[in-house]
Amino acid sequence: MIGFFEHMGKLGLYGVCGSDDARMQRKGARRALLLSVLIIIMDASAGATSYENVSDLNPGEDLDKSCDEGWCRSDMVKRSDAPSDAGPAVEEYGWWQSYGRDSDSDGMDDRLESVLRGESESVSPSAIIGDDGRKTVAIVVDYAWHPGATDAESLKGVLAEHGWLEDGSWFFQMDVLDSIVLDRVPVSSLPDILSLPGVILIEQQNVLEPYLGTAAKASKVRPSEIYPDSFWSNGYMGDGVVIAILDTGVDNEHFALDDFSDSNTDNTNEPSDLADPKWVAGCDATSSQQTDCSDGNYDPDDADGHGTHVAGIALGTGDSDREHIGYAPGAYLVDVKVFNDIGTTNSAAILKGINWVANNADTDWGNNESSRGIDVMSMSFGTRDTSTPGEEDQGDDGQNAEARAVDAT
Repeated sequence: MIGFFEHMGKLGLYGVCGSDDARMQRKGARRALLLSVLIIIMDASAGATSYENVSDLNPGEDLDKSCDEGWCRSDMVKRSDAPSDAGPAVEEYGWWQSYGRDSDSDGMDDRLESVLRGESESVSPSAIIGDDGRKTVAIVVDYAWHPGATDAESLKGVLAEHGWLEDGSWFFQMDVLDSIVLDRVPVSSLPDILSLPGVILIEQQNVLEPYLGTAAKASKVRPSEIYPDSFWSNGYMGDGVVIAILDTGVDNEHFALDDFSDSNTDNTNEPSDLADPKWVAGCDATSSQQTDCSDGNYDPDDADGHGTHVAGIALGTGDSDREHIGYAPGAYLVDVKVFNDIGTTNSAAILKGINWVANNADTDWGNNESSRGIDVMSMSFGTRDTSTPGEEDQGDDGQNAEARAVDAT
């Protein structure tokens, strides 16, 4: 788990100051001592039809080449090849050439190549048995431009030819990436997907789970007789900062997370029933119902407990006893549920949650001016390496979809 309260260098991206210069100066100092984005991107081994891999593409070569056999990218990857309803790329052209999980630079994630060759099986928690008799995979399809409706329909057309069932499956177009995120994808469809115009990489979605076992280096938060100088003694309490907790959900009725004054004694009260609620917005990114992750009015539950624990560390007041207080008790809470109640999921919900945070960085939640938008994301989870039991997952080089989405937010 990466450190909680290390200041992010890109405050223009993670912090939301609005257009008012005075507010920017006022909130900038507060952010400097608050949460860092917590994300450990580890790898998950893939896992199973047999194809021979033939690649004529290398990072230093022109992408306007095609292959006669195996799987290969389309030679239509220039902006002039894009459908009329596609948008300009939001990512730097050519980023995929350094994607660490594509060692032969053919556009197919190495883990998916292992599945295609029959050397391993899908690790997706949402997998079903496809028409090809194989466990389906969860993927991220990356484009050379920002995919539009034509690209989405072309992708769905290929999937349908291989027996993909849209009902109950993920199919989500990212705003902060040039990508479409989907699951329950038949293994047999992967070569045809890669050959679609504009597709430059197919990533396997990572399998993620909550972590709280590795602590960051300690920070001196509250004063003591031995160390009187601290964050709090210097006035850094998180006042006016909005923190989004992306996790298993947050029990915002907990007495340490319900209100600032800790005067509430009824944990059945909703935030709207309180005079000074900490909760200002929520989103359930795990839900297939788009209304559960739209305007921020949805209040997710936490049946696991991990998200509530993390939120308490970040911004808990310690309830009326004021004993176990978080780093920033003056901060507001935005609850973004990205894990189901089991606590393990594909990266699709995480990507959807990050995308929602980015789109609401300046949103007026209707509470007050100091609780506008989202200043900080907190994510305390990592990927599960299912291929090497007992061994540590070494992660990747920061080029996968989750890491790029964080960079773009």
